[in-house]
Amino acid sequence: MSKQRGESFAEMVKRLREESLPGESRIVSHPLAAGEVIDDLGRRWVVENDRVTSLLAKRLMRTSGTALAVIVHEDIEWIADDQRLATWERCRKTFKGPLDPWLQPDPQPQYTGTLLVTDGGDRLLCLQLHCC
Repeated sequence: MSKQRGESFAEMVKRLREESLPGESRIVSHPLAAGEVIDDLGRRWVVENDRVTSLLAKRLMRTSGTALAVIVHEDIEWIADDQRLATWERCRKTFKGPLDPWLQPDPQPQYTGTLLVTDGGDRLLCLQLHCC
């Protein structure tokens, strides 16, 4: 069940579903579990900081050179530049950094952030949805 070299996470999930026998279930790990993401263009994004604070997330959102993605379960949604601020407004209300208290019984979705970089220095902020 390992990811093949150069294979995106979405491609791996599709391949595993196609390889499964009827009635057989497979567990697919979170996209960041391997510490990297390979996008559809073949760029390798490596985790640099998996404990992004609210302040850092806000700063990265305002930095035009930072790409943005939202992770829900095993799906990665790459956010277009014209949707960045709307996406941040949707996520920021329940964004939880490493120093923020978690809302234990609240059924609201909560987001955390992970910063990834490429060898060329490009940055990607992943906002991860956590549901209760």
